[in-house]
Amino acid sequence: MLPVSTEETASSFPTGLGYKPSTYVNTLIKGTFGYFDPEYFSTGKLTRKSDVFSFGVILLEVICRKRAVDRSIDEEQWGLVGWAQDYLREGKLKEIIDPFLKGQVSVKCLNDYAKLVDGCLHTRLKLRITMAEVVFGLESILALHERTDNSFPEKGIISFGRKLQKYFFSPEQNNFENSDMPNPWYTNPSSDLLEKLTAVGWPSWLAAVSGEALNGWLPRRIDTFKNLGKARTIGEGNHSIVYKARDIPTGRVVALKKIKCDHSDPETIKTMAMEIVTLRRLDHPNVIKLEGIVTSPRSQTLYLVFEYMDHDLATLSASNATQFTEPQVKHYMHQLFSGLKYCHDHQVLHRDLKGSDLLVSNNGVLKIADFGSASFYGLIHEQPMTNFVATYWYRAPELLLGATEYGVGVDLWSAGCISAGLLANRPILAGHTEAEQLEKIYALCGSPPDEYWKTYKFPLETIYKPQLQFRRCLTETFKDFPPASLSLLDVLLSVDPAKRQNAASALKSKIMMARSVDVTIVDLLLEHQIVAELACCDGMLKFVRLGVTMNALLFTSEIS
Repeated sequence: MLPVSTEETASSFPTGLGYKPSTYVNTLIKGTFGYFDPEYFSTGKLTRKSDVFSFGVILLEVICRKRAVDRSIDEEQWGLVGWAQDYLREGKLKEIIDPFLKGQVSVKCLNDYAKLVDGCLHTRLKLRITMAEVVFGLESILALHERTDNSFPEKGIISFGRKLQKYFFSPEQNNFENSDMPNPWYTNPSSDLLEKLTAVGWPSWLAAVSGEALNGWLPRRIDTFKNLGKARTIGEGNHSIVYKARDIPTGRVVALKKIKCDHSDPETIKTMAMEIVTLRRLDHPNVIKLEGIVTSPRSQTLYLVFEYMDHDLATLSASNATQFTEPQVKHYMHQLFSGLKYCHDHQVLHRDLKGSDLLVSNNGVLKIADFGSASFYGLIHEQPMTNFVATYWYRAPELLLGATEYGVGVDLWSAGCISAGLLANRPILAGHTEAEQLEKIYALCGSPPDEYWKTYKFPLETIYKPQLQFRRCLTETFKDFPPASLSLLDVLLSVDPAKRQNAASALKSKIMMARSVDVTIVDLLLEHQIVAELACCDGMLKFVRLGVTMNALLFTSEIS
């Protein structure tokens, strides 16, 4: 029962008991008909999610304006839950909503509310949402109502909007726990952890999606960084802008990735959360390091703080007047495979490798960046993985064919395309649609044999299986490549993902095992007679050449 006041309380607990997070309670507690967790009937066990189910019934009573046990519903089915779920499954929400609410609350809010209720009432414990997600969802719906109803009093609550609910409140669809990106640091953060994170200043919505990844960190303040001006915008993506800034306490130059969290766009939140969770798990010289997060409890904007890198491989490749040499390509690819091996050893697939994601320092150190499309693999997947990842030019054929189960081969294919592109000084597979991309792949790498189609049974086989037989001509097309490099590319660009092997085998290839030559950006730019233009604090572009030989080019990147 609830008091008349809008400030609801749970003050009567004659049957309540203490609960430890990972234990089951076996008891003779009776409860109230209409609010029972179905799991309790079948096992006699109560969990935290038993309360979630009961609370879901209360939410259902509110939206339907009916009691949990109501004889007016159906002579054979007096239970509100069963009656309402039948309509929810059929998409007939309007059949159960109290007519009074239809004129007072927007359709979007009602739909979101119904999804939240459905998540509470899921019969499978693993797919039922947590109470933390319930609270988070209700706050989101309230904020959405504020935006759609100008008469509603302003409360300043952050909303994710309707679309995001699919990730959290629709258990059969793409939520974080059961989606193509299983997140070992998310997995329903406990209420104790959420309370701990919000107590030190993390926004509740960020704590809900990032969970343990934030534990041990404190949010940074934006006033502890000095923006180096608009001229210091060093990158821009679909959902973010990257600035060059100075960390005032340390004096170090860093990269600030500004993410405007559009709460009506789940992709923004999904990408941001995945990058945080992934990079907090990884620590390797060839993987970009996330050093902190700038935010505040009510903020809708995040800044991810990264170590600063001077260049990216795509820009360097595009600016070169001549080709990269084999030692230069080997130098960067060795670091790429080292970083990939580490990621794969830690069950992380990048899934969107391209030149612009490979950052390079003036000293020639390469680091893999942009893990927003990453996925944890090798874990239990109850839902299929998405194949809508990677840029067309670097997307593996199995992804284009609709594969929902895949592994390290998708990253190795991308690495092969990058390596070949550096040697050829151009993208080798520049398609603009799935069909065109597959056609280019078949033309270069050959048509897959019958065994390939029998083994993998791709969803889009009937659409994209080539009608003509193409002969593999990779070695002929790139006959001018160094033999050792071509041998590795022949493996990496195998249409069959199993034949691409892994990053460890790539590191043991003949070209990678050959004597290494250190390559710095200075060496690269000197060899190709390219002047690196460096922005000084006054916005002027200058360079300083020292000595009379081509061995000395001084780059000044510090801001005085």
